[in-house]
Amino acid sequence: MATELGMRVVGTPPGLSLGRGMRAFLLLLWFAARGDALYFHIGETEKKCFIEEIPDETMVIGNYRTQLYDKQREEYQPATPGLGMFVEVKDPEDKVILARQYGSEGRFTFTSHTHSS
Repeated sequence: MATELGMRVVGTPPGLSLGRGMRAFLLLLWFAARGDALYFHIGETEKKCFIEEIPDETMVIGNYRTQLYDKQREEYQPATPGLGMFVEVKDPEDKVILARQYGSEGRFTFTSHTHSS
């Protein structure tokens, strides 16, 4: 599921002024709400493919954590050494932008680019 929220403060009614702290809070809220988020679970050998249109020169940041599910305890356990995740990102022409094996927890980033002919 992806959600996008936006807020724009155009002005204040006459006689009402926003305090400096409130303006900073609204600005921070606006910037925080500009991104999309995706949260999902994936099985040990399962692959997930997401197709998303991304504006040119957009930085995409992925934060992840791998854990093992203990069926007897019905809870997630910390990852064992060697457990990780492989990330592959391709552009619309199927050219690989990112292909890398990552550890059990971390972050990956890439920037979308315009391809000139």
